[in-house]
Amino acid sequence: MLFLAKGKEPGTVCLAVYPNATDWVIGCGGGGAEFGVGGPSGGYIVRPDGAPAPELHREVATNVFARG
Repeated sequence: MLFLAKGKEPGTVCLAVYPNATDWVIGCGGGGAEFGVGGPSGGYIVRPDGAPAPELHREVATNVFARG
């Protein structure tokens, strides 16, 4: 499961990757810049609205891209 949410600080967005109760990871970014989150279930990139898919990635949710 993927969860994209507003972060605690203004303008911050966080992505939680939750494949199971032991292998979850979370990452946050802000200022409209892309950021990545990686762990046992793979790597993900979050991009701002309107940004194209990163090379070698596919869109898995709005603004969230997975490698491969």
